[in-house]
Amino acid sequence: MNKIAVLIDYTPTCIKSIQFAVGIASTCQSDIVLVHIASDGTEEKKDEFIANMDSYTALIPENIEVEKHVGFGNFYSVIPYTVTKLEVDFLIVGTHGKVGLKQNLLGSNILKLVKSLHVPSLVISDHSVYSEKTFAKILFPIAADEDFNVKLNQVSQIAKPFGSKVCLIYIEKEPIRISSEYTKNLDQAVAFFTSKNIDHEVVKEEATEYSVGHSKHLLKYVDNNEVGCICIMSKIANSNHYLGNADKESILLNDSAIPVFCANQG
Repeated sequence: MNKIAVLIDYTPTCIKSIQFAVGIASTCQSDIVLVHIASDGTEEKKDEFIANMDSYTALIPENIEVEKHVGFGNFYSVIPYTVTKLEVDFLIVGTHGKVGLKQNLLGSNILKLVKSLHVPSLVISDHSVYSEKTFAKILFPIAADEDFNVKLNQVSQIAKPFGSKVCLIYIEKEPIRISSEYTKNLDQAVAFFTSKNIDHEVVKEEATEYSVGHSKHLLKYVDNNEVGCICIMSKIANSNHYLGNADKESILLNDSAIPVFCANQG
């Protein structure tokens, strides 16, 4: 992980985002780039936007390289372009949870953003708190993703340097039992993390209440088991009904303000 981008909209949530960026950059020896996208601005205001980032760069230790970048145009189209242009390989997105923020990053909009990227991202809220427990235990739902190996590889980029324990969880719903695709991916995950010497455990859960997806059960498990981060795939495979759009939105905007790592196949 060479360069971490942090989306800046000049709200207090940005401070939270930078705290997470500094924590990750310090452990992974990464650079940080602060990115602001002005939908209604012009190039004439670029210097003003850049200067307004100084209060945020002051929060970053001197041993971490920092860049500042301002882009103009549609938020959802400019961000993917900017990530590529700046050679960013990880993005941190801050939201105000269910009350939104300037770019209306809530619900389907935040999901739309992370889906548009070709790099993994971390979604946090203004109530999220970075600590030594953030990546101590990562919840890793087993799903029938065709690109499951991407999720494995990207999560390992965080789990390895942080010495995380990865919780491989799958949930069974009666009368539907775990499919052969789930079993294959579970076996692949166990073999992968074993080969990488990453601590992991397998957790089998029976669904305790009816729901269309599994977000309620997963979030309940998070609250009861000191999970610091949840991992999901940004996009939904055609054959994957494990986490639909509504389920992903519930996880991204979870009331416990648990950071969500969004893997992306690019």
